[in-house]
Amino acid sequence: MEDERYTDLRVQPDVVALASHEHEGREHPLIWARSYGNARIVYDALGHDTASYEAETHREILRRAVDWLLG
Repeated sequence: MEDERYTDLRVQPDVVALASHEHEGREHPLIWARSYGNARIVYDALGHDTASYEAETHREILRRAVDWLLG
């Protein structure tokens, strides 16, 4: 998919990366999920323009994320 790639975002050690990219030999998560108490959280650093949402891969990740959020 085509989008901006953020690097060096600070994330909690218990996050589960759903999408990431490699930069300078390190993996950088772009979409991740985690639980916090009884809450479920998903963060998506993608989606800066319509090209990102036109990618079937991104839409499928978001569909699965919503399914997980809803339990």
